[in-house]
Amino acid sequence: MMDSRVSATMPHLARPMHVATIAIATLWLIGISGSASAQQQPFPTQFGDAEQPFIGPPIVTVAHSSTVPYCCRPSSASAYPVDSSAPAGADPIPAMAISPQEQWNAAAVPSNDPYQSLSSPPSAATRPHGKTGTALDSLPSFRGIKGIKNLPGGVGTLLMANPHVGETWYPTQSTDQPGTSMSIDRSYFQAGVPVYTNGTDTVVFTSHLDQMNIHTNAILPTTNQTFPNQLFNVAFGANVFHQFENGNVGGLVLDVGSASDVPFHSAGVMLASGTAFLLVPQDDHSAWFFGVNASTNSQVLFGLPIPGGGYFYNPSDDFQAIIGFPFSVVSWKPAPDWQLQYVYAFLTTMHARAVYQPTQAWQLYAGFDWTNENWRRVDRPISQDHLFYYEKRLAAGWLWWFRPNVGLELASGYAFDRYFTETDGFNLVGTNTVRIGSGPFISAQLDVRF
Repeated sequence: MMDSRVSATMPHLARPMHVATIAIATLWLIGISGSASAQQQPFPTQFGDAEQPFIGPPIVTVAHSSTVPYCCRPSSASAYPVDSSAPAGADPIPAMAISPQEQWNAAAVPSNDPYQSLSSPPSAATRPHGKTGTALDSLPSFRGIKGIKNLPGGVGTLLMANPHVGETWYPTQSTDQPGTSMSIDRSYFQAGVPVYTNGTDTVVFTSHLDQMNIHTNAILPTTNQTFPNQLFNVAFGANVFHQFENGNVGGLVLDVGSASDVPFHSAGVMLASGTAFLLVPQDDHSAWFFGVNASTNSQVLFGLPIPGGGYFYNPSDDFQAIIGFPFSVVSWKPAPDWQLQYVYAFLTTMHARAVYQPTQAWQLYAGFDWTNENWRRVDRPISQDHLFYYEKRLAAGWLWWFRPNVGLELASGYAFDRYFTETDGFNLVGTNTVRIGSGPFISAQLDVRF
């Protein structure tokens, strides 16, 4: 039976919510992709799978300007057709796809997405010569990296996902409490849209929803309470980016929402996070990245500022890396059809994947992920504690671009070392720990690219 507090406090977040969420979000994604595909864009080029770093659906082109260092441009001429109409001597930065967002501005507002992955659908349309790029045009690009959740600070900004909606199912497994079992299904949706840009400044609105439905007869053993049957993470935010005259790029990323079994019940279950960062290009192949992040829903040091930074190195289109703290990212293409990815974020977030894409329309991948997420229960006895879920998984998947701008991703694998625990974040195991047996999972997701 559903928790009565959910019905009383948030009637629109009742159990059927995840079905409605998937239906509405799917229609939205198909609808906006239909507008883009009406431009008769070809299928993506290779490594278009990626939940590519993305800040909102709309994308256009990069200016013909040598002021953007090579290290921080979206791609190279080998990834897109070069705009042959560029004036003599202009830097041949390739043309990118124009999205439906362009329709709000007949003057072709500059793109807010410098990241366009190697799979982004090219277009013959280009922005008029002489216009400068946006602040986002100078941010580092990590093509093809996807499937990572809850990344902190600056790296979370750089690896933000394109719009997507999906479901994951974990069949019933026994728990460490005798005679009990647990199964999980979860629905998720994430998207963003630019609301303002003037070339040097860009503002992007973002939102995400994650709903976990838990079917179990296990209890929270330390406090002898009923295990939550639903956990929600809902957030809305704004990303603000500014490019300074000296080429540096500053950003501010803000999010507010709620992560709880009864979201928005009280101030004690609200979440807030903020990141400020500065990118300082050094030359055509490198840049320094500095930032500070604070979040009430981080893995450790809830609400306290955590400084960080790293060195971005991009010697070619086949290799990009940030080495730093609290995160490191590496993307390498050892061969035209292959990509190797590695991401680590403090404390226990890890992503390693090999991607094989022999054609423009589909790809295969396999990899390992170590993830965590957390919520604040309404009835937690210690206000500082968060309920964490930890999981490691081996997964393999297939992504098929059945429409030029819409991809269907199917994945399955083996999840292990799975458990819930309530802690203040400084320990990986705390009170109310419930361990879940290892077993298979399956997921389906729709991705949208522009």
